[in-house]
Amino acid sequence: MKPLYVVAVSGGVDSVVMLHKLVRSGEADLVVAHLDHGIRTEGGADARFVEGLARHYNVSFVSVQLHLGSHASEELARQKRWKFLRHVKDEYQADAILTAHHDDDVVETIIMNLMRGTGWRGLVSLIETADIKRPLLGMRKADILGYAHEHKLTWQEDATNADENYRRNFVRRQIMPKVSDEQFARFLRLYDSQKKLREAIEAEVANLNTGDRYQFIMWPDAVAYEYLRRLIGSLPRPELSRALLFIRTARANREMPLSNGVKLRTDASKLIVIRGED
Repeated sequence: MKPLYVVAVSGGVDSVVMLHKLVRSGEADLVVAHLDHGIRTEGGADARFVEGLARHYNVSFVSVQLHLGSHASEELARQKRWKFLRHVKDEYQADAILTAHHDDDVVETIIMNLMRGTGWRGLVSLIETADIKRPLLGMRKADILGYAHEHKLTWQEDATNADENYRRNFVRRQIMPKVSDEQFARFLRLYDSQKKLREAIEAEVANLNTGDRYQFIMWPDAVAYEYLRRLIGSLPRPELSRALLFIRTARANREMPLSNGVKLRTDASKLIVIRGED
């Protein structure tokens, strides 16, 4: 039985090439998912273009239009996109979500996160997981454009890609052209080494099962953070740091509410995680 994938298609060249390669391989059933954030006036044209692609390839198509407005942040747009994609995955009971990130995206993301002052996780944010696949990793943007021209593909150009008020566009237009091939290769080696570190830490954390506050004190920070993420879900790093400090230092019978709706409660030696109405 073929796997079923939700394919995130914006209409840009990267996702158009990804979809074309997937259809040609015939190795999976596909649901094309397109989100119009409501940031650009031409977003409706993109949705119609992607719907036409899905019809041409005879695959399912799902689209939603939001109304975020022209001043929406990159982070808000990203959150809404992933919420939409996960909803489609759940609705279709799909095996994974596929995105069109490639090696240039990997390097751009590393540079962006370094500019923000990232920890080591920010060096490996674009990795594959059990339910998120990135089939274009290993390809550079030039390779993708070459493939598109070779197969006479058409795509939509996003006018906001020229707006350098968006951090990624600034990095893409002002910094990436100055990155040499040798430097690019170094970034990818850094990505690979940090990915192995992340996998090793996550494997170690997977074998842990404790609410003992003493263990949070004894573990190295990297292990404590990973285990805490498994317990309470993803949070911004500053909030996660405050949560870890709370676990390590708070007196008994104290509570700490978190922005994702989870509460932490301490007794003399144990950590209690309270979700919703638990």
